[in-house]
Amino acid sequence: MPAVATNSASANAPISPAAERFELKIEALKKTNVTVVVDNDVAFDGKMKAGENQSFSATDHFQVSADNAGALHLELNGKALAPIGPSGQEGKVTLTGSFNPDYLVAPVGKGQQVGALVLMVDGKPQSTVPMLATASVARGGLLKRMVDRLRMRL
Repeated sequence: MPAVATNSASANAPISPAAERFELKIEALKKTNVTVVVDNDVAFDGKMKAGENQSFSATDHFQVSADNAGALHLELNGKALAPIGPSGQEGKVTLTGSFNPDYLVAPVGKGQQVGALVLMVDGKPQSTVPMLATASVARGGLLKRMVDRLRMRL
């Protein structure tokens, strides 16, 4: 889902990599079967050996499941996540990004929250990571705001 700034001097608000692309790194601490779905496509389905790393990039969401949930160490955009479940048991986690349209109306200040990434385990939210703008976007002039409003309606 693209981040669009309405009423702005720019068509796209500069959002941190967490908002444009989610980068997921998975390290296997023990051997386990792992399935990774990236934006509704299976990106990996197989065994990971102890010490093996896999990296994935998504624009919307990830689903990660493993035969041994405690055998995986996950990092999202460089930040460690909680285990997807207890060691020795199956586990599944969903990481979903969302943008609040209210955040994306210019002016947008550098460091301003523009959305959130929600970590879901068994369909229940476990934690939320804010997504922040990496640069400021000034309010556009009257013509620019009119064009942006038309684009949003198409």
